[in-house]
Amino acid sequence: MAMNNSGLVSVIMPAYNAESTILESCRSVLNQSYDNIELVVVNDGSTDGTLSKIEELRHSDPRVVLVTLKNGGVSKARNFGISVARGSFIAFLDADDIYDKEKVKKQVKALNNLKCDAVISGVKRFTETLGDKRWLQGSLPPRNNEYISFSDVLLRLPTSNYALFHTALARKEVFRSGECYSESLKTGEDWDYWLRLSQKFRFRALYEELYFYRKHDASATSSYTDLMTLKTHLEIFNKYHSAHALGRSEARKWILAKYLEFFNNCLYKSHYREAGAIFIRGVLNTSMIFRRRFYEILKDRIKEKVF
Repeated sequence: MAMNNSGLVSVIMPAYNAESTILESCRSVLNQSYDNIELVVVNDGSTDGTLSKIEELRHSDPRVVLVTLKNGGVSKARNFGISVARGSFIAFLDADDIYDKEKVKKQVKALNNLKCDAVISGVKRFTETLGDKRWLQGSLPPRNNEYISFSDVLLRLPTSNYALFHTALARKEVFRSGECYSESLKTGEDWDYWLRLSQKFRFRALYEELYFYRKHDASATSSYTDLMTLKTHLEIFNKYHSAHALGRSEARKWILAKYLEFFNNCLYKSHYREAGAIFIRGVLNTSMIFRRRFYEILKDRIKEKVF
């Protein structure tokens, strides 16, 4: 089946040891109501049955493009996928997540109607046990009348909503702008990448949950500690807010909120040593012990353990 590159959407899927979920993820792309699609699967050195499953799928559907790399991480896989994508538009899907059937059609229509460069959508989270999905909370993009600006993304998006970046569909010119995923970052790489892009291109949003994000212990971020993630987020934030003359008061509030967020995460998971390390850093770098929120966190976590 020949594909028309005009209007072609390239969906890039990094895949590492995803044999249990990858076929469902692939089918959610191949069964889109928008059929001018290629699915670029970048096998990131998988050691399980991921490769054989995709090879079998490729034989039955020529829209599947398979490339295999030596394991180098999700950023390297995404960058390579971008380099080989043939589409006029590019989107991403992790190998354990799922698209709504109308996602691509709605986003391509929005790109054309709203005269923008990239469109993101909402996210719905889920877990799965023995084939039964349990749907969790959703997230919608921050609202903005014209486009999602750098300041909106930087200041208003909670860490728990970073999955929104997975939903993006953008014109290929966005990805040919010289920006790429930072292969040195092990966490926060998607936030860093889209922050850079948001300074150059016009973003709009669809306020619908069109991307289904799987939460499980084997997810790519589960191996990173909260302290590691906090340090990376602070480094990214400091890089951008200084370059854009963000108000000192706003910057302090953001940093304080991050320390409290990750301190709370560690206590909730009973990672007390890590919570202690974040507490010490927070006391040295913020006014967290003088904030009501700090004591609310302690009270809530103690109540959970006692009752």
